[in-house]
Amino acid sequence: MRIATGITVCVLLATLCGCQEMHPLNFGGGRPLAKVDGATLGEEELRRALPQGLTGDDSAAFAELYIRKWIANQLKLAEAERLFPESAADIEAKVEAYRQSLLIRRLDHYYVDEQVDTTFTDAEIVSYYNAHKAEFKLDAPLVKGRIVRFPGGSRQSTKLRELFKAASAERLQDLSDFCTKNGFELKTFDEWTPWSDFTMNLPVRQGVASEQMIVPGSVQQLRDNDALYYFLVTGVVRSGETAPLETRRATIRRILFNQRQAEVIRKHEEELVEAALNAEEAKIFPPKGHQRASSRDTDTSEGGDE
Repeated sequence: MRIATGITVCVLLATLCGCQEMHPLNFGGGRPLAKVDGATLGEEELRRALPQGLTGDDSAAFAELYIRKWIANQLKLAEAERLFPESAADIEAKVEAYRQSLLIRRLDHYYVDEQVDTTFTDAEIVSYYNAHKAEFKLDAPLVKGRIVRFPGGSRQSTKLRELFKAASAERLQDLSDFCTKNGFELKTFDEWTPWSDFTMNLPVRQGVASEQMIVPGSVQQLRDNDALYYFLVTGVVRSGETAPLETRRATIRRILFNQRQAEVIRKHEEELVEAALNAEEAKIFPPKGHQRASSRDTDTSEGGDE
């Protein structure tokens, strides 16, 4: 095995880096920079690897490290081929399979991008939801509601409790204004929220909060060392029940997109196969067993004629 010596590499680097003030590396002519047996590292490869903006001594240092790493990789590859000759065919087969997979995936994406409609009507989403409700069972409850945190000795607690039961938009605005005026911390959960996320805002240990605490329509009270808490659950979907449609719209859109994508790919494959068979560019051979059965049938038929 012949390898370009360290002296040779240094000379090449010195030549390349002679005009550092003008350019980090002075490429020209595509001369070889290093060689290990039949493998050669050329200037063009090093230029592609050179980071943008690298100049002077930095570019020379990078070039030297890159060349030495390239030589090391070539030597390791040669050693691996000597030690594991039986692996070469298997690795080549895997590389080829991976290459084919990448090309096919790129082709599939091309047709998907060209043909798949990514808009879904509300009717399509509702239809899928109604047909697959069993797939949307909850393993933990979802709630809507509100929480307010306020000083334990506040004289406004009675009025706050009354406002806290508000249902109309006008009374809810009164509640918000009242809390702002008195410096109370009000949090509202108008979207379906996991019960565990809701209770993160209450003085309860996470993982301990029981579903028995979920009493829709009832103002409940908790206390910690610093404050009182009122909380009210205005809506609940319990564990084992079907998740509300609005919490599954994004999931259903992904499912419908995947279905359309699969259909485009399937249709394209069928068209390719049929076109190739019709043009006799491809042929399907019957199984051997089917051929033997056909031969026996032919022999029997001929014997009967005699």
